[in-house]
Amino acid sequence: MKGCPGCRPGSAVGRWGGTRAVLIVDDHDGFRAGARALLEADGFEVLGEAADGSAALEAVRRLRPEVVLLDVQLPGTDGFEVAERLAAEVRAYSAKEPYLISAPLR
Repeated sequence: MKGCPGCRPGSAVGRWGGTRAVLIVDDHDGFRAGARALLEADGFEVLGEAADGSAALEAVRRLRPEVVLLDVQLPGTDGFEVAERLAAEVRAYSAKEPYLISAPLR
């Protein structure tokens, strides 16, 4: 793919300029399965899934995804706390600020 060394054909590129590796964090199996199917159909690489906050933190540290699709209502450590911890960790090793996006359920 032109301008994206190492990107595979059909991968999620464009406005980001490279493949996007995603971790899905949600305590509902059905949501994780549906999100995975949609993301993979759009060319994203889903690195893994987590069902609670503690597992999410461990998975992010181990897998280093570029994007975390994060539910805020998780058992144990909720999504807000996970986001705060991850943002602090990213700031410790990167000059870039993490992007945190939330969408309310309607």
